[in-house]
Amino acid sequence: MQCSVDLMERRKSFTLCIICDNLPEHLKFDGLMHDSGEIAISDVPSPFKQHFPEFKKAEAEFEKYLAEKFGFKFPYDPLVKVHDIKCLATEMRDLMVRDDQERLDESPYLEAIKPWGWKKAKREFMDRYYKYRKTNHVI
Repeated sequence: MQCSVDLMERRKSFTLCIICDNLPEHLKFDGLMHDSGEIAISDVPSPFKQHFPEFKKAEAEFEKYLAEKFGFKFPYDPLVKVHDIKCLATEMRDLMVRDDQERLDESPYLEAIKPWGWKKAKREFMDRYYKYRKTNHVI
């Protein structure tokens, strides 16, 4: 997929908000924060990670640290993963040159991805962060 880093980050905020909005109340914050490890290690495709088990281990340790620091559940509830796959299917449909969504177990969301400007992306993400966080942690 060819997109600028800025576009990718705005797209990520939009997709995290979609996941959050489609989960039950008790999982909304977990869904919003579930890709937080990517702030430091980037969004590395799963097929690549399968060849590097030490990378997957380090990624899991980092996500566990972030979960403890910010108060979300790790490992993630299976329903969070279901919505993560639905979001991937939506990204494939709306943003990628090649459409591989038939290889996924979930269908895309009906809503199309519309990347936001950086101000809207930050505002939408932070509004949900403060609404659904379970602790008094502040970023």
